[in-house]
Amino acid sequence: MMQRIVINQFGGPEVLSLETVAQPQPGLTEVVVKTAYAALNPIDLKTRQGLGWAAAAIGKRGLWPFCPGYDLSGTVVAVGAESGWQVGDRVCGLVNFPLPAGCYAEQVAVVGEELVAVPVGLPLQQAAALPLAALTAAQSLALISRQPGRLAVLGAAGAVGQLVVQLARHAGWQVVAVGRHCPQPLEAITAVDAIIDLVGGDAVLPWLAAMNAAGELVTVPTVTAPALIAAAESHGLKGSGLLVAPDTALLARLLAQAAAGTLTLAIGGCWPLVEAGRAQRQLAAGGCGGKVLLQLAGECW
Repeated sequence: MMQRIVINQFGGPEVLSLETVAQPQPGLTEVVVKTAYAALNPIDLKTRQGLGWAAAAIGKRGLWPFCPGYDLSGTVVAVGAESGWQVGDRVCGLVNFPLPAGCYAEQVAVVGEELVAVPVGLPLQQAAALPLAALTAAQSLALISRQPGRLAVLGAAGAVGQLVVQLARHAGWQVVAVGRHCPQPLEAITAVDAIIDLVGGDAVLPWLAAMNAAGELVTVPTVTAPALIAAAESHGLKGSGLLVAPDTALLARLLAQAAAGTLTLAIGGCWPLVEAGRAQRQLAAGGCGGKVLLQLAGECW
């Protein structure tokens, strides 16, 4: 038997509950991962509240109880004959995104193709923290078609923002990093050639008004994306949104950078599985300074 966190109805953090269930068995192309760490992401909160298309899929298909969580790291403990992995392998991945997930659990059955080997020397905390955030950061930067110049990163203190800043600097951008909770006075807003927006809403508009000609906006928050893209286009700028896509080859390259020490992500909190509700409250409050994790078989510090 094992434990996992589930929700049986949409609502606040109080709907998260601990459930004991049978351990999963791997299908032909699957492995079972003993979870060391599971990372929390904003989509977990959004889905728990009944918002977004993952929540719509859960409600429409009656997928109750639902176990949240897309990012995990851990050790393979059982394998299907065609999984491509061996018992004992250290792995991480973005699991089943963006469909119903299941990583807030002591063990998770995962299709082998969705996993990436954790490089030697990379702690499992970092391996769990990186998949969704690092892929979002890399793919948002890749959407900018112009040559590197001045880039404003709005929401730079968060998990994705920290990674965007590092990747952009490696790519030759001069980065203007703006924290979510530290809005810039209008006189401090400077002209930039591109914006990666991780905040959404009206805070982006003054940056659009000050952007250089032929500037580009990439906005990640889905709720305000249509309005911000329209606002960018009204200024004669290019605007685009992003829905992150699983990409194991890209993730492997990002993990290699992390193992080499050229890409780092701060950990803002580490909670035991039973405290998943408190962990989500910490993430919702913001100001974490990094990724919030659930610890299952690793160590909190």
